[in-house]
Amino acid sequence: MTKTLCVIPARGGSKGIPLKNLAPLNGKPLLSYALKSALASNEVDRTVVSSDHAQILDYARGHGDGISLRRPENLARDDTPTAPVVLHALNSIERAESSQYDIAIVVQATMPFVTTDDIDATIRLLKSTGSDSCVTVVNVGHLHPQKLKRLEGNRLVPFLQEEITYQRQNLPPVYIRNSSCYAVKSEVLRAGSLYGEDTRAVVVPNSRYVDINEPMDLEFAEFLMQRTPPNK
Repeated sequence: MTKTLCVIPARGGSKGIPLKNLAPLNGKPLLSYALKSALASNEVDRTVVSSDHAQILDYARGHGDGISLRRPENLARDDTPTAPVVLHALNSIERAESSQYDIAIVVQATMPFVTTDDIDATIRLLKSTGSDSCVTVVNVGHLHPQKLKRLEGNRLVPFLQEEITYQRQNLPPVYIRNSSCYAVKSEVLRAGSLYGEDTRAVVVPNSRYVDINEPMDLEFAEFLMQRTPPNK
């Protein structure tokens, strides 16, 4: 049987929203939504919240022993990539437990509409395909790259070399990672990558693609939650 570690990165620094990961959203801290979904997963063996901030660590600690994991300051800068943060968590937990995890999945605290089903589906697809990684994606919809433009002075020109003028419904579907779930084999992560050479995808609804970066994102997420509460 494979063992899976879920890592929720939640550093304290944030320029757009101070202490963003604990910002109130519909009466609960933002972090609570991703944490609840991860803890309910049938595919995750252990969940940790990786943070440099005492308040975030205290909040995570209140959800169970071993969930709170302090990361060093050099892994909590604005420009810190995700891979070394996850690798630090993986190495720390394996040393503490004298055990080995086969898969690490990143669940972003800034994605409050991530569900337990998203997490489980991502891990299961990784296991069943034997791929290097598996991520959640959404369809880009009307922002299709064939319709993108750029400016040369004030002249509007196609972003791509050749512009295709198909109706939107006739364009081939294009997807983008929505940042909510990244599952990766531990061996791939140790080699320095979150993806490896073979990445598979789980398509999730665009209606749940809300990434919290600015105050307006919180307002929009709260509006959506009040209309349609997130999955339990």
